[in-house]
Amino acid sequence: MTNNKNVILAIVLSIAVLFGWQFLVAGPQLERAQQQARIAAEQQASADAALSVPETAAAAAAATGEPGAVVAPTGSETYPDRATAIAATQRVAISTADLKGSINLLGARLDDLELKQYTETVDPTSPIITLLTPAGVPNAYFVEQGWVPTNGDTIAVPTNTTQWQVEGDNATLTETTPVSLKYDNGAGLIFRRTFAVDAYYLFTVTQTVENYGSNAVSLYPYARVARHDTPHVQNFFIQHEGPSGVLGSNNLVAKKYSDMQKDRQVDLDNTTGWLGFTDKYWATAVLAKPGAPINARFSWSNPSGTKDIYQSSYVETTPVIVAPGATATDESYVFAGAKEEAVLSAYKDQYGFDRIDLLIDWGWLHFLTWPMFKVLTFLYSIIGNFGVAVMCVTVLVKALFFPLANRSYASMAAMRRVQPEMKSLQERFKDDRPAQQQAMMEPYKREKINPLSGCWPMLIQHPGILFALYGDFYQP
Repeated sequence: MTNNKNVILAIVLSIAVLFGWQFLVAGPQLERAQQQARIAAEQQASADAALSVPETAAAAAAATGEPGAVVAPTGSETYPDRATAIAATQRVAISTADLKGSINLLGARLDDLELKQYTETVDPTSPIITLLTPAGVPNAYFVEQGWVPTNGDTIAVPTNTTQWQVEGDNATLTETTPVSLKYDNGAGLIFRRTFAVDAYYLFTVTQTVENYGSNAVSLYPYARVARHDTPHVQNFFIQHEGPSGVLGSNNLVAKKYSDMQKDRQVDLDNTTGWLGFTDKYWATAVLAKPGAPINARFSWSNPSGTKDIYQSSYVETTPVIVAPGATATDESYVFAGAKEEAVLSAYKDQYGFDRIDLLIDWGWLHFLTWPMFKVLTFLYSIIGNFGVAVMCVTVLVKALFFPLANRSYASMAAMRRVQPEMKSLQERFKDDRPAQQQAMMEPYKREKINPLSGCWPMLIQHPGILFALYGDFYQP
């Protein structure tokens, strides 16, 4: 009887523990997780909403010949060409040794960028490469930063229709002179966005919020790259072209444009890193500060039914709290330029960007392609002639694989020695195939010959090395 009571008591206690755990621990944890997921989704939705609307600009100003004038944006302007779209809005010029372009003061977007050191063809007189293009024309491609209010707040944050003002006397962004833009929302908050650029392709974007109101505000920083229309890609397996990024434990995430049209939206929450779009030779990416927690998203939409809109975006998961009378700052980065291996490696070392060198797709045989690329560039830096450098690499590869090749040659020589005996055995046992095969194995065993050893060393080295060399020649 006592044992039965103990069993019943144990069962009751076990049930009480299970219900207590579910009610006091597991339930609240699940509810918090669901609430965080809802908040993250709402933040991303708020950040993405504006991109479904085409670029807004002063179309009437362009018509009247006064590109500096600003009229109320309608959100539906289109332009006959890229030059007209650029002329229709006030801008801050960008001028460095490698870059030429401008920042659109309507929305404070980086949407006009050309690469001075690269041309569309091998002819040095051909046009230089155009990387970023304003919305409102085909193949628009631009970068945008901003703020998302905490769920339920109605804070007037800057949007893509906000007209920013240049602060200070500097109206040209160079390697040595940053540019600061200012926007007063008229409700106690002053927003500033400062752009700085290095000697190559990295922009540092510093967003600042000054709170002159009586209540604290909570804002989430975001950044995104938007691409309108589906670009032409070579669809070749050597190198990826399309949305991509390195996102913490998700590692390298690479999507095709056709995949995004099927998936529509891919969310990677509670991660770190960077994301954007990569082409064969060029790339554009937004990068949070190394280690900063973000919710990342790749998405596709076609709200009008005629224009594909692709986005690579992130929202930081830690809000920026701005107390009354205080100032808060967020810093992020934009890479927009050529995928130069030396430049990307330097950014990885200097800033700590997580595997930013993977903007270059080294292919399946990256363990061969990357070292061979380093050897090629090292020899080229010494010799100054790429053709001679390739020949030197050929000699080095031959020397490296000489033991395998030598073994192959020795095996082929041994095969030649026993060839007369093999022919004799074939004639002797031509009517008895099993006896013929057994007899032919004796010379192989005696001379220690492996019939495959004459070809497998070549099969190891030639396809792999040729694939790696091709991959290197295909790189920027």
